[in-house]
Amino acid sequence: MKRIFTIMGVALIACSLITSCKDKNEDTEDNNQNQEEQIADGVKIQFNGGEAWVPGDASTLNVTYNGSTFMIADYFGTADSYVPGFELYTYQQAAGSQTTTADAQGQLSSTTGPMICEYYENTYLTSNGSAYGDWWAKSVTCDMKAFDLSTLKTTFVVDANMFSALQAFVSNAEGYTGGDINAAAQGTLNVKAGNMPLTEQSAKRPYKI
Repeated sequence: MKRIFTIMGVALIACSLITSCKDKNEDTEDNNQNQEEQIADGVKIQFNGGEAWVPGDASTLNVTYNGSTFMIADYFGTADSYVPGFELYTYQQAAGSQTTTADAQGQLSSTTGPMICEYYENTYLTSNGSAYGDWWAKSVTCDMKAFDLSTLKTTFVVDANMFSALQAFVSNAEGYTGGDINAAAQGTLNVKAGNMPLTEQSAKRPYKI
């Protein structure tokens, strides 16, 4: 009986050590998950896993138009070119995450989150005097870390799955899909904007809505 108790005692000690290690690992994982991502000041844009780039022309606007208030992020390589470039329109006016998914025609529709998310990789599309990116968001999440109209500063992260609007909608484009956004080339977009100044009611380019 003494031998049995000894073996059981060793087993209990082993179980205790395993449980202790497991609890410690779980605590570490929880702490890592709870750590808030630190967003550096300025903007970094990464498309399709390529090298992140910093826009030379960046404006973040807080706009009231037709009774709606929304934020526009206009970030381009230079002031006189659309390529490379990124545009986001979102209704978000406070911290929090919002996701919008495009319909079969590639249109985003939201009253609380992102309503336009486009990337200008090689060219731009035009319609009714407005320029549009050659890539549009199929699904976009904007995680607004901070939005403060008293200090006129905002910090946010955008993650989006993109499709080639050029291939989907331009009939003479190589690989034209006849409007099928799923058959067009697919891509990814990540934007990190830290402590960006908010400008009220001003834009270098025309509104799209």
